[in-house]
Amino acid sequence: MASLRRLFNIWGLMLVGSVVLSGDIACAQGSATVLFSEELFKEAMNGSGSSGNGFLNSQATQFKDEFTNLLGDFETKAEDNGTGAQRREWKYKKPNDIDGRAAFEGVEFAYTQKAWEGLQTILQEYCRFKQGDTNYGEDIFKKKRPAKVLEDKDEQRQNASAPDMPLTVSFVDQLFKLMVVGKDEKALDCNSEFPTDKSKMPGHSSGIATTASFDDCSANASECLRSKVVYNAVKIVARSRALHRYKYILDIALRFAAKNPEYERLVTQLFLNSLSTVDIDDELVLNRTLGVQYSDFIGRLAQGQMSSNIFRPGAANQSQVGGADKVK
Repeated sequence: MASLRRLFNIWGLMLVGSVVLSGDIACAQGSATVLFSEELFKEAMNGSGSSGNGFLNSQATQFKDEFTNLLGDFETKAEDNGTGAQRREWKYKKPNDIDGRAAFEGVEFAYTQKAWEGLQTILQEYCRFKQGDTNYGEDIFKKKRPAKVLEDKDEQRQNASAPDMPLTVSFVDQLFKLMVVGKDEKALDCNSEFPTDKSKMPGHSSGIATTASFDDCSANASECLRSKVVYNAVKIVARSRALHRYKYILDIALRFAAKNPEYERLVTQLFLNSLSTVDIDDELVLNRTLGVQYSDFIGRLAQGQMSSNIFRPGAANQSQVGGADKVK
């Protein structure tokens, strides 16, 4: 039950407040404010050719902007005492919010929206595939297979996938069957059945909706149970994509800091602040496990191995779903 509860409580990681660090870092003399990001990427941005860490100098500025936008920065004011290297206090500057959300949450939510649109678009296309009659008269080797839906909607498939969570035909089939159980597939309005409109996507509200039926989305599409099922699937994907993005930034930033242990410490501290001390690799493993559990959970529901009542409080239709077919 604990793992199931988490399926409906995966809203993201919160940023922590500001911190002050001290360390021996060479600062320019004078009273000007010094930013850690400027020091970290200075050599790459001021040089010519390759920076030696896989980035052209022209790319270093772009990466620095991403680094500070998503992680924040440290700043200090240099003291003019002629030594060149002084013990400084570096004050943490939080990254700017993204659309009213803390940086990590903003990144994750943007990926959630893309994954929602991508998966719903693919479900629409799969719905139309299931409604089509062309396959029935075709030779078996000329039949259009479900995988063609993913091939035809490659951009949407990529949006609904993560590096460690590729979207599969099997999952699309299982999710589709769960969504349309007891309905006449030929009579479905595929666009309204699987809305891509982001306003119909559930937000950061309670995980369990209050509609009387799993199938009833007429009153509030963003709060009905069937929308929550899709939303939790795309939320897991979005978490993975956000974590992979931060992991990439960390790996590259540590390349820039490799020659200076103090720089490495400050880079690490920015990530600890941004992810509330969560270890990225550990969280990726946990999220991947959650994705496997959720996919298995949806699969067992779609195959009728579990009662679909878990999502249907008061639904009149309790019929089970047959096995997934490979070709129409």
